[in-house]
Amino acid sequence: MLIGVVTSLWNITHFSDTNMTLMVGIGFLIGSVFIYTSGAALHLVSHKLEQLEDRPEDRF
Repeated sequence: MLIGVVTSLWNITHFSDTNMTLMVGIGFLIGSVFIYTSGAALHLVSHKLEQLEDRPEDRF
Protein backbone atom coordinates (compact mmCIF):
# COMPACT_ATOMS: atom_id res chain seq x y z
CA MET A 1 0.00 0.00 0.00
CA LEU A 2 2.91 2.32 0.73
CA ILE A 3 4.16 1.90 -2.84
CA GLY A 4 0.73 2.93 -4.10
CA VAL A 5 0.68 6.07 -1.99
CA VAL A 6 4.20 7.08 -3.01
CA THR A 7 3.63 6.54 -6.72
CA SER A 8 0.26 8.31 -6.60
CA LEU A 9 1.78 11.38 -4.96
CA TRP A 10 4.93 11.37 -7.13
CA ASN A 11 3.50 13.65 -9.82
CA ILE A 12 0.09 14.63 -8.46
CA THR A 13 0.14 18.04 -10.16
CA HIS A 14 -0.47 16.36 -13.53
CA PHE A 15 -3.80 14.79 -12.56
CA SER A 16 -5.06 12.98 -15.65
CA ASP A 17 -5.41 9.50 -17.08
CA THR A 18 -2.18 9.93 -19.05
CA ASN A 19 -0.14 10.20 -15.84
CA MET A 20 1.34 6.71 -15.69
CA THR A 21 2.71 6.98 -12.14
CA LEU A 22 -0.71 8.05 -10.86
CA MET A 23 -2.44 5.16 -12.63
CA VAL A 24 0.12 2.64 -11.35
CA GLY A 25 -0.23 4.06 -7.84
CA ILE A 26 -4.00 3.70 -7.92
CA GLY A 27 -3.57 0.15 -9.20
CA PHE A 28 -1.25 -0.67 -6.29
CA LEU A 29 -3.74 0.82 -3.83
CA ILE A 30 -6.67 -1.17 -5.21
CA GLY A 31 -4.58 -4.33 -5.50
CA SER A 32 -3.31 -4.11 -1.92
CA VAL A 33 -6.84 -3.74 -0.54
CA PHE A 34 -7.99 -6.72 -2.64
CA ILE A 35 -5.06 -8.88 -1.49
CA TYR A 36 -5.58 -7.93 2.16
CA THR A 37 -9.33 -8.67 1.97
CA SER A 38 -8.76 -12.01 0.23
CA GLY A 39 -6.13 -13.01 2.78
CA ALA A 40 -8.37 -12.12 5.70
CA ALA A 41 -11.30 -14.05 4.22
CA LEU A 42 -9.19 -17.14 3.54
CA HIS A 43 -7.79 -17.03 7.07
CA LEU A 44 -11.30 -16.86 8.55
CA VAL A 45 -12.54 -19.75 6.40
CA SER A 46 -9.56 -21.96 7.24
CA HIS A 47 -9.94 -21.17 10.94
CA LYS A 48 -13.64 -22.11 10.78
CA LEU A 49 -12.83 -25.37 8.97
CA GLU A 50 -10.27 -26.27 11.63
CA GLN A 51 -12.85 -25.64 14.34
CA LEU A 52 -15.36 -27.88 12.56
CA GLU A 53 -12.81 -30.68 12.17
CA ASP A 54 -11.92 -30.58 15.87
CA ARG A 55 -15.50 -31.11 17.07
CA PRO A 56 -16.05 -34.88 17.52
CA GLU A 57 -19.82 -34.68 18.16
CA ASP A 58 -20.51 -33.57 14.58
CA ARG A 59 -18.82 -36.60 13.01
CA PHE A 60 -20.87 -39.53 11.73
